[in-house]
Amino acid sequence: MTHVQDWLFLAYHRVRGVEYGLLVATFVAIMVMGLELGIAAGIVAASLLFAYNYSKVPGIKRVQSAAHITPCRAMQASHAYWTVPCV
Repeated sequence: MTHVQDWLFLAYHRVRGVEYGLLVATFVAIMVMGLELGIAAGIVAASLLFAYNYSKVPGIKRVQSAAHITPCRAMQASHAYWTVPCV
């Protein structure tokens, strides 16, 4: 068994199924298209897989911060925010 075959078999238990498929597809692309084009194909495939996986992440929840809160009427009327208590 060559080092490459050994490496492919050992990687099977270390990565997820989709990632292993990407690894094998990149290996096959290198064997068929040559080193440079095979690596380029692997990078494109990995980028597409990353974009797909990242699109599945839930969105960021918007939370209102103190900068968006308007002062109470007593504070607005007095123009002295630090002297008039707001209840």
